[in-house]
Amino acid sequence: RHSNYPGGLRAETVAEVRQKDPRKLIQYAVKGMLPNTKLRKNFMANLYVYPGEEHPHSGQVGGKK
Repeated sequence: RHSNYPGGLRAETVAEVRQKDPRKLIQYAVKGMLPNTKLRKNFMANLYVYPGEEHPHSGQVGGKK
């Protein structure tokens, strides 16, 4: 980010971002890998990142034997 003042470039280290919100690291990485098109916003809206191992989604368990 830049504040439009001389010497106003602001940068955060990875450690600072990880301490504030560890989900942002993954979101920044995925956003950087996606093409800069109209669909990037839709792809990012469908990205769900959780800070720990627990999440509210359940996988497919069982099935026909």
